Amino acid sequence: MNKLFSLLVALLISSIAFSQARALRVENQTNCVQYYQIFGDDLCICGNKYLSALIAINPGNVHNYNTSIPLGGTYPINASKSIVGARIPNGPTLCQPTVGTIGEPPCGLALIYTYVAITQDCRPCAQTTARWFPATACGQARLIFTP
Repeated sequence: MNKLFSLLVALLISSIAFSQARALRVENQTNCVQYYQIFGDDLCICGNKYLSALIAINPGNVHNYNTSIPLGGTYPINASKSIVGARIPNGPTLCQPTVGTIGEPPCGLALIYTYVAITQDCRPCAQTTARWFPATACGQARLIFTP
């Protein structure tokens, strides 16, 4: 019985480890500026020890992060850490935005967040859906903003 329990714990830990991203691609397929912050933790931990700077992505743009190092914020600049999910404010900080959270499902996070994006002058821009496409085998996750 103890061997079975140990095997189940090992499988759970490995599934969590493989659910984390080491790279991220962000696409904005909307006509509005979108905002996001990436969070993560040390490898094999579903946490939010690290939080990126607030990042704006213009319509039609793509951001590629091969590691967590360029994310800024509290992410270390000398060692790559895991990427677990994203905080999605519906607008810039000055507009006191609402925030949704999406990310890796094994870490208990949703894959989809729908909201009304707001402009820099705090006016509604458009209905937006942020979708998280999980990483496989510690590879690249994707965050895509769609109308």
